Amino acid sequence: MWIVGELRRLTGGFDTDTYAFELDAGRGDPSESLVLRHYRESSRSDRPLVESTVQNVSANAGHPVPAVPYDTTSRSLLGRAHIVMQRMPGISLLDTLMADPMGSAEMIVNVLGTTHARIHGLETSDLIVALTESGRPAESLSPFKGLVDISALADASRNPTIASLNKWLSDNRPGEPEELSLCHGDFHPGNILAEEGRVTGVIDWGNFAIGHAEYDVAVTRFLISIGPIGDSPAPREQIDAVIRQLTLGYNATYEELRSVNESLIDYYTALRVSHAIGKVLAGAVGADIPGIAHEGYAWAIPVVYKLMRRRLFEITGIDCGPLPGS
Repeated sequence: MWIVGELRRLTGGFDTDTYAFELDAGRGDPSESLVLRHYRESSRSDRPLVESTVQNVSANAGHPVPAVPYDTTSRSLLGRAHIVMQRMPGISLLDTLMADPMGSAEMIVNVLGTTHARIHGLETSDLIVALTESGRPAESLSPFKGLVDISALADASRNPTIASLNKWLSDNRPGEPEELSLCHGDFHPGNILAEEGRVTGVIDWGNFAIGHAEYDVAVTRFLISIGPIGDSPAPREQIDAVIRQLTLGYNATYEELRSVNESLIDYYTALRVSHAIGKVLAGAVGADIPGIAHEGYAWAIPVVYKLMRRRLFEITGIDCGPLPGS
């Protein structure tokens, strides 16, 4: 086997460097179109193992998720973890939205809501077995893994704000779900590929969890509320109108297919946002603390941090203070 042509950098990805390439298997077989997902983490990360397992089980069940045909879980590339997966056709819903914000919004909310509800309705038993066999049982991959991380960051950094968030989250932690749902953990228009309104791929499973579907819904609602990061040619009034349309449309479409326990939404929003803020605040204390925000961390962008700070105060009454260094 050998690579045909050069690696082509793909856009998107705040915690990975992602490249497309062609692999010629020889023997007259057609070349494979693949993607290299190169994590900005050390080779000790278990993300390749978890993501490979989730994606392969989902792909084998016939879902539009890129399979990971080559095992790289024990290998390092320039000292960093990586996976090699299929390249799915289509363009992201985010690219579609940016090209035509008003014209594409209705299609996008329909795709977002129906696809997310479908994911949460999937049978998880085969995945739970596969994760257990891989050495990462499902109970270690619940949304509360984030609370474990927050507690560790609070202890290592001795930051009083992270400690306060950890206490609030521990005191208000909900019970375990009666039904386990597969949670993508980063479900937004940039991670859904489509052609002519048909989903061709759900990508970027790095924040995968198994637990309450409301965890995933809460994260998606918050991500939609952020809107585009960086400069946009559209005026702010139009962006705000599209955000409202996306939020209302996503909620309505999803809830036509699955009920949502709204009492869980605030908690899981606080959990996800606290995890991100904890990484940022602990990173300001010292680079030797495991799990801190890496360079280019999306949640450390000033506009995103401002929204997180405000939302956390609304839910918990805890003010995390300004972005360190700002």
